[in-house]
Amino acid sequence: MADHAVKEDEMWSAPPYPGYAGYAWMRRYFEQLAEFVASKSSLKIALLRPSAIYGRHDNFDPQTSHVIPALIRRAVQKENPFVVWGDGSEVRDFLHITDFVRGCLLLLEKHAVCDPVNIGYGQGITIKQAVQAVLRAAGHGQAELRFDTTKPSAIPFRMVDISKAQRLLGFKPQVTLEEGLADTVRWYQSTFAKQR
Repeated sequence: MADHAVKEDEMWSAPPYPGYAGYAWMRRYFEQLAEFVASKSSLKIALLRPSAIYGRHDNFDPQTSHVIPALIRRAVQKENPFVVWGDGSEVRDFLHITDFVRGCLLLLEKHAVCDPVNIGYGQGITIKQAVQAVLRAAGHGQAELRFDTTKPSAIPFRMVDISKAQRLLGFKPQVTLEEGLADTVRWYQSTFAKQR
């Protein structure tokens, strides 16, 4: 568990966080499998390590959604008080889907050599800041915000170092968190309104 933006070569420096062990070991296995396939064939393979992706067409299911879509769904529904698990100090690296897709295409075009590259926003934001931004984007900034520290939270700090992507691919995120959240909220509202 790191307290800094993680570089690509740090993936194997420690075991995965226990709460993510299954998922993390699966991702490590897939990278090992990709390296094996690349060594035995002429197949070009791009290895991408993303940060927390959000945006249109995300999973907004109350039982299985990740933090941003869960917050958006609840903010659009105007929950008040607005209760968030943990103390809000956890740091995440949120990347809008359009930047993620652009990063994927750049990696396929410029560095499909079975060498992992982080694609993220490259800047951390606390959950508290993310919640406040979601509430503003959903027009629910007046909600009473409460943090419930009796509820579990995950890794305190999750962020990727994107200097390799900047150097090799010329990758730089273009969608700010505020722009990305506004876009996602608009999409969710129009989609949700059509389903009702």
